[in-house]
Amino acid sequence: MVNIACVIKRASPGHRVEAIVPYHALLARMEAREFMDEFDRVWHLPACEFQGNIFRGLVRGWAFKDALQQISLDKDIVVFAFVSMEMSLNLCVKFIQTKCNSAKIVLLRYAVGGAEIADLGGIFSWSRTFLNLIYSFVLGCYPMKSYVNDRGQMMYRTYWWPLPFPELVLSSDCAANATESLTPASQQRILPYPAVVRPMANAGGREKFVVFFGDAQITAGYTQVDEKFLAKRTAQYVKAIRDYYGGKNIPIYYKPHPCDGDKLMAGCESSGLEAFRERINAEMMFSKYQGRIVAAYTVSSHSVLFGSMNGIPAYWAYELCFDAEEARRSFRKITADNKSGLLKSLSDWGQIGSIDGKKVELDMNRLVKTWAAGVQALIGAC
Repeated sequence: MVNIACVIKRASPGHRVEAIVPYHALLARMEAREFMDEFDRVWHLPACEFQGNIFRGLVRGWAFKDALQQISLDKDIVVFAFVSMEMSLNLCVKFIQTKCNSAKIVLLRYAVGGAEIADLGGIFSWSRTFLNLIYSFVLGCYPMKSYVNDRGQMMYRTYWWPLPFPELVLSSDCAANATESLTPASQQRILPYPAVVRPMANAGGREKFVVFFGDAQITAGYTQVDEKFLAKRTAQYVKAIRDYYGGKNIPIYYKPHPCDGDKLMAGCESSGLEAFRERINAEMMFSKYQGRIVAAYTVSSHSVLFGSMNGIPAYWAYELCFDAEEARRSFRKITADNKSGLLKSLSDWGQIGSIDGKKVELDMNRLVKTWAAGVQALIGAC
């Protein structure tokens, strides 16, 4: 995760911070070295994932477990692991728990107001779940359940039961508002998202700009959305953004989803937006260019949430671009739960730019103090 090494090192000076990074096709295409260099060591592991071809999946799983054996684990190690539906992270956590009984494992998750699977059209899949159980039995990973859309395409996996580790929830509050960590449950603590403004936050010049996050495969995740309606409204949305910032001479960049390649989101094909070519994800982008980004826009990409947590005004337009009430409902919960004060759900195009003046400066010292106290209390409860 972007920033976590930097924050932990400042909160706990003298500790080594290492990363275990399973191969992922998206990460392999990113220019992430400047962020990986913040770790004292990075353990790179081969690809490992749930596959329909179970024999290939098991062969990769065994190779992955062999690679795990090469990792050195100190007896007093503290492990931060994201709650993930990927088999690679599932196996990593299981391996560490088994190999090092004294390891203190803390699960990380984002508090973005989790959308209900049923709201997104998710249907429990017995066949895919059965495959998950075979992987679990043979490889020893935690069992998971699978959900698909009405076309049979994979949407989500969830753990069969909660993992037996305390959780660190990364709040949607931005670092400027960092407060003492809360304890809503004995095995859970809430800390602000670790937003860090790096020295290269103004990299490449001091030109201010706006970013629009696209997603060419958006309808694959929301089965109720009408594609023609979405494309028409998206085109209107982008035009409204250009009209507003064009008068201010602020350029607008189109940031594609990492899976899209050169394909543009429907409705953006003739927008004239300049593509953002640097191969980094949203978290990296906001951390690297925090001082230059005026605002972030999207129809429904969760990328803008990271903008709001980095003190940047963020807007999404699901109310205007989604025709299905079921799809809008889950995003309303996320918007309501966001504590940054910098996430705006647009109800008309006239609200574009309406919260730009709320951009905040991040308080790194306050963030580090909050994390130092919160992490220490959480580790003590392990």
